[in-house]
Amino acid sequence: MLMLTIWLQGIWLPLHGYDFQVTPLWAGIYMIPSSVGILLLGPLSGRLSDRYGARYLHYCHDFNCCGLFLLLLLPVNFKYPLFAAIIFLDGLSMGMFMAPNTAAIMNSLHPSIAAQGPA
Repeated sequence: MLMLTIWLQGIWLPLHGYDFQVTPLWAGIYMIPSSVGILLLGPLSGRLSDRYGARYLHYCHDFNCCGLFLLLLLPVNFKYPLFAAIIFLDGLSMGMFMAPNTAAIMNSLHPSIAAQGPA
């Protein structure tokens, strides 16, 4: 996602008439669909991983690979609604992956280590 914001700032937004001084703001605004996808499915995936286990939800991250492949197919001068739909789907897949993955990592630690927090 970091590379997408840099690409928006350096190429796509200037092609569409945005001044370089405002491209960081607009790149962040145009990346909102990804955050919305994470926000929507993050809590749901946490509940699903508690009920069914994290192993099955790890496969949802494969959809992120599909979304990144779709981003490769976009031309340089793409239409924003298509871009927004693709990064929204990426956000959904990341939201489904993050909570179970974090829970699986924390559950694999010994409780005394997990309680210490960062070093």
